[in-house]
Amino acid sequence: FKVCLLLYKAVTGDAPQYLCDLVHVNVPNRTLRYSHEPHLRIPFTRSHLVKTSCFSYIGPFIFNSL
Repeated sequence: FKVCLLLYKAVTGDAPQYLCDLVHVNVPNRTLRYSHEPHLRIPFTRSHLVKTSCFSYIGPFIFNSL
């Protein structure tokens, strides 16, 4: 719950600047079904440790699954 709340605040600009810098909204080049919803970009990583504990990876992953 806390991760999703922090991400929502980062997307809307209410979070501190260091959290807003970690979150990138994915803007599609063409019109898609989910274009009206914010879709966050998940960074590519090969490390399992990053996939389980990094805010910039796990946050958008949870937020996009809602």
